[in-house]
Amino acid sequence: MKILVTGASGFLGKHRAAGAAAHGQVIATSRTGAGMADGRAVERADLSNPGETRALFERWHPDVVLHAAARIPQSRGEDIHAFFDDNVRATVNVYQCALDSGVRRIVLSSSMSVYGRPQSLPVGESHPVVPETPYALSKIQAELTGRCYAESGLETTVLRYSGIFGAGQRSGAVPAFIARCLENALLTLNAGGRPSSDFVWVQDAVQANVLALQYAQSTSFEVMNIGSGVELTVSRLAGMIRDLCGSRSAIGTVEDPSPRDFRFCYDIGRARERLGFVPTPMEVALKECIRQKQEGQC
Repeated sequence: MKILVTGASGFLGKHRAAGAAAHGQVIATSRTGAGMADGRAVERADLSNPGETRALFERWHPDVVLHAAARIPQSRGEDIHAFFDDNVRATVNVYQCALDSGVRRIVLSSSMSVYGRPQSLPVGESHPVVPETPYALSKIQAELTGRCYAESGLETTVLRYSGIFGAGQRSGAVPAFIARCLENALLTLNAGGRPSSDFVWVQDAVQANVLALQYAQSTSFEVMNIGSGVELTVSRLAGMIRDLCGSRSAIGTVEDPSPRDFRFCYDIGRARERLGFVPTPMEVALKECIRQKQEGQC
C-alpha cells in the first residue's frame, strides 16, 4: 500500500509518517520539503498549486492519503487569504487529484477549534461547529470539501484532534511547563490557571491515523474526535508536570487574560467504538515527554 503523507515536515506529520511506515510505502511531502520523515527526505510540493499537486499524484499513484498539511496560526490578525490558500484550496486540489488517480480513501486532519467555545461538555461530534478564527473557518471548509468528494465515492475519515503534545513540539503549555520545571523555574498561569482543555499525546494521534487507515467505515464520510477524553485545567497540568519532574518550581497565578479562557474536553466514545482508539493515560505520556526532554531527544 502506498501512503501519501502531506505536511510531513510538521510536528504531527513527522510522527504520522513514521507510524504509517509499518503499514506500507510512505511518500512524505510538505510545502518546504524540509527535514526527514521515516528516514527519508520529505518531497517538496505546494499543494495550493494544482499543477504541483497533480504531478505529485501522477508520479506516485498513492492508494490512501493522510492529509495533515495546513497553515497553523502563529499570531493574531493573520491574513485570512493565507489560511484559505493553504488549508482550503490545497485540500480541494488534493481531493480532486485523489479522485482522478483512483485513491480509495483520505484521512483528513482537523481540529477542536471548529467547535469554538463549547456550549456543553463533553464535546461530541454532534456539537455545533462555530468557528471563531480564520484558521477554524478554513478547517471547516476543508471538512466540507471532504464531505463533497465523499459523495463521489472518495471515502473520508475526519479526525478532529484536541490539544496535541509530544516530542518535537515547539510551543504550547506542556513543553513550556516541562522546560521550566526542569530548571526549577517559576510557572506563572494566566486566568488564575482555571482554563481547561483535553490534551492528547502525539503518539495517540498517530495511533488514531493508523487505525483510520485500516478502518472499514459504513458510510463514505465520518467525523471523529481524537483526544484523551479527560478535562484537565492548566493549574492541574502544571502541578502534574512539576510532580513528575521532581521539580522545586513554584506555581503562581495571575488574572491576566488567556487566549482560551474557557473549559474544554472531548467525548471520544465514537473513536473508541469504531476505531478501537485507546488513549494513553496522561501521566504515562507526560513521563515519556519528560524523559525525552531530559535525554535531549526533543
